[in-house]
Amino acid sequence: YYTWGGNGPKAFDCSGFTQNAFAQAGKSLPRTASAQFAGGHKVSLGNVRVGDLVFWSNNGSGSGVYHVAIYIGNGK
Repeated sequence: YYTWGGNGPKAFDCSGFTQNAFAQAGKSLPRTASAQFAGGHKVSLGNVRVGDLVFWSNNGSGSGVYHVAIYIGNGK
């Protein structure tokens, strides 16, 4: 379930979840949503693919990133 600052194994926050999911696939990610945003390769929303990280920002830029999720396809 979700808990702020959660890093597993029973509860995660958004970036803890993405970090753990990528680790299960042998990939390393930084801990926070803003660090994950800063470390990634940016693509336009029209080019997002299954498995890509998607981010929410309160100011439209990386400095405002507050949430991250994994794109699973079909607009979700």
